Amino acid sequence: MFAKRRSFLAYALALATLPAMARTGGDELAAVMDHWASGYGSLDLPTLALSYETFLADVLDAADREAQEKFFAGVVSRLERIDATELNVEETLEHAILRYESELQLEQLALAGAWPAGRPINDAGIHHQHDGRRWYRYLVRLWTSAAASPDEIAAYGREEIARIKATMASLGPDLEAAGETRSERRIEAAFDAYANGISATLDRHFPAFPDLPPLSVARGTNAALAQVPGYYGNDRLAYNLFDTPFDLDQIPWLYIHEGNPGHHFQLNYETTREVPAYRSGLNYSGFREGWAAYVEAVGHEIGLYPTDAARLKQLEWDLIRSTRLVLDVGINDRGWTDAAALAEWRRHIVGLDAIGRREIERMRRWPAQVLTYKLGAKAILEARTHASERTLQEFHTVLLSERSIPVLLVGELLRGGR
Repeated sequence: MFAKRRSFLAYALALATLPAMARTGGDELAAVMDHWASGYGSLDLPTLALSYETFLADVLDAADREAQEKFFAGVVSRLERIDATELNVEETLEHAILRYESELQLEQLALAGAWPAGRPINDAGIHHQHDGRRWYRYLVRLWTSAAASPDEIAAYGREEIARIKATMASLGPDLEAAGETRSERRIEAAFDAYANGISATLDRHFPAFPDLPPLSVARGTNAALAQVPGYYGNDRLAYNLFDTPFDLDQIPWLYIHEGNPGHHFQLNYETTREVPAYRSGLNYSGFREGWAAYVEAVGHEIGLYPTDAARLKQLEWDLIRSTRLVLDVGINDRGWTDAAALAEWRRHIVGLDAIGRREIERMRRWPAQVLTYKLGAKAILEARTHASERTLQEFHTVLLSERSIPVLLVGELLRGGR
């Protein structure tokens, strides 16, 4: 018995003297994800605010920036030491998300560190702050998670304006309109009829989701949003009926964008997907708003617009979003005045000056936020061109499989062969 005990001890001692087994790339990545999950929440990080003034104030007032820099620089350093050839498809995506997030935070810290002590934040717009153009480029990345320069964004906006106008012209001048009404009962009955009419088409082209909560439709009460046709929140699509009657031809694109397969479908589907713990607090407006804008375009492809009049209403809002690409860059990167921005708006959109003035004010107060729709949709559409072997349902299932991710990684997600 004693001899056997000595033999076991000798074996244990021999093991202890062997070199430690090398960690694989996947093991090290898992350790970095755990490190992020346990340490990220303890950092004094500002939350993304719509108002640049609020956001800048929070960034500049953040305590212990040294701890933040140490944390994120440490993550980048550890990621750089990982051999990418040792990572599988899922690990490659997580590695890229961690790298993107860490570098974004380090860029913010560098900008904050360069802010002159005691210099106030003014209300003239991000362009007129210290390093305003650098701050704007940072906000573009933060809001959209896309890889695009201001010049590229403006050029894409102009390309889209030309494309949309040509499509609108092809529909012809004499369209049979569904009409306008102030009757809530009629509006809600029309929404119900439309939803029932497209349900079979959605089942064929989007992920199976039998537990999707019902979407309610009701009149909106938020007067601050009175100039848009509707909005979404808490499993409810709110349509606006304030000073003017509701245009029934708005129903298809509004239902697609805010309801199914747009925000209602996507946000609820996200709750069914498990992602690593470190990602629990991360979400990307470019992906979510991009998805809602993307499915509007797909709606035409799969027959979700029952009339040319309904299609025209979708194109009108797509034209507004495309024009905003040009204006957001002009106002926040190039320093356009409100008058210059309104003149550009009028070159493309006639008779909607009230909406134009509201949008210009929005872009000056919320730089880069309006870019999320078009740049997110652009990334998804481009990824589709490289996934032509998949059916639409397969493509959409893979696309939504990881909840929201930076849109610059959408191609990586689809190339992974999930």
